[in-house]
Amino acid sequence: MTPARDRRRAVGVAAVLALAAAATVAGVGSTSAAYTDRARATTEVFEVPTTQFVPQQTRAGKTAIALQDDGSMAIWGFRGRGLAGTGEQTVASQATISMTTLPSDGHPDGRRRAVQVAGVARDGLEVNQIAFDTGVSGMAALSDDGLVYTWGGTQQLGMMGRSDDVTPFTRPGRVEIPGRVVHLISSNHAFLVLTESGDVYQWGWNGEPVTWTTAGNPPGGPDLLPRHVLSGVHSIHSGAWSFWAVRGDTVPEDPATGVLWWGWLGTSGAHQSRPISDPSGDGQAVNARSFVAEPRRSEWGSQHTTSGCGTVGVVAGSPEDECGLQQLAGLRYGNVARLRDGSVYTWGKSFGWMQGTTVAALHDVPTEVELPAGVRAAHVAHHTETVYIHGDDQQVYMYGRQDWGGGVNPATGATSTTNYRTPVRLDFLGPVDHIGGFSFTATVVRPDGALLLWGGGEWPGGRGNVNRVVRDTFATTSIPTTLRPVTELVMPGSGRSTS
Repeated sequence: MTPARDRRRAVGVAAVLALAAAATVAGVGSTSAAYTDRARATTEVFEVPTTQFVPQQTRAGKTAIALQDDGSMAIWGFRGRGLAGTGEQTVASQATISMTTLPSDGHPDGRRRAVQVAGVARDGLEVNQIAFDTGVSGMAALSDDGLVYTWGGTQQLGMMGRSDDVTPFTRPGRVEIPGRVVHLISSNHAFLVLTESGDVYQWGWNGEPVTWTTAGNPPGGPDLLPRHVLSGVHSIHSGAWSFWAVRGDTVPEDPATGVLWWGWLGTSGAHQSRPISDPSGDGQAVNARSFVAEPRRSEWGSQHTTSGCGTVGVVAGSPEDECGLQQLAGLRYGNVARLRDGSVYTWGKSFGWMQGTTVAALHDVPTEVELPAGVRAAHVAHHTETVYIHGDDQQVYMYGRQDWGGGVNPATGATSTTNYRTPVRLDFLGPVDHIGGFSFTATVVRPDGALLLWGGGEWPGGRGNVNRVVRDTFATTSIPTTLRPVTELVMPGSGRSTS
């Protein structure tokens, strides 16, 4: 059996494609092969590995999605705009979980499986929460044979990356991308993919955060279809309104190597109460906000990509990733990075509780997060305003803001609005095998296969989980519509369901 520490690392690798690869078949191709070992290790930690669900890390607002081990997708919560993927324009938020599969035409064994999912929503919030929302919603799934499918939005701002001539936007339809895709991610407003040849494509909207302006005019307009951004890329990472790409080992005299980033920059001064810090981590504190259209180097990030980053088309944070920088992620008020040695760095707005340390760090200065002695990070997840660190001790540590979205008491799991500037261990959880998040909801998977969720508050200022992100389908107790403390979803076929 795989050592426990290795199993935990395998399960915690980026909401990436977790369990669906257990259904990998010979001959499908390299996209499947990249996840086989991870899925095998994951299977070992379930008492009854018959049916497994892993909630996915997305930026979808109020819509939950989990991958089943057969490659189908379970979707619940808000399902307007065709987000259920079943062909229906609207499914009631209180309705039972929707099960969705990808089209199987042309698949080697006649069954196409989803191995990763990404989702977008205006500022990562519920799509109908903002009165002037103009259509930023959608889900995308990567299949086991390297294809990408989208549904649940419109083409007004390019969220679907395709026309609806063949497949309506209420069902998964294929996005035409040259080559085999190995990794799929998204910011709040756009999707990004990496192919096995190291090419990066982007589609969606470059509009600035809604909390800055009601105009939101995107520089240059939306990318209605996938646009080629970079070649020679090792791995990709997503911020709330930005992207990063690791483009080979850092060569100091070559600014096109190392960590590159593009997107929105907003820092201090008159805009310090606005979301977004400096994605580069280079301390570009300016009293303004601006859009960086062309990828530019992050000097701080590139310090950590001096070796192991030369192979193209690698899934960030996977067992195959030997780069010094394993994870980069952006939240509303800051950013977080996990290095190969298990250390975690954070930078962003101090009022957004993004410091991660007792030291009063400056805005936009990466600072190492203070974890307990001897604990290293195996994986980092987040929702809109809170960071969750999965330690190599199998425990979960949290820091960030809870007073808007509603959070948990670390000891009891009861609802709480207490903010934490430094990581606190979530003792009520005990050991877990996977962590994730979306909107204001956090998710974990226990070793027995049960899912735990909490949060679900709404911005701005609301606390009501009106769309039942935490839903009683598969659960043993009924769930009211108010903000919830920790709720257990007992998934069929897991060890927990048979105990």
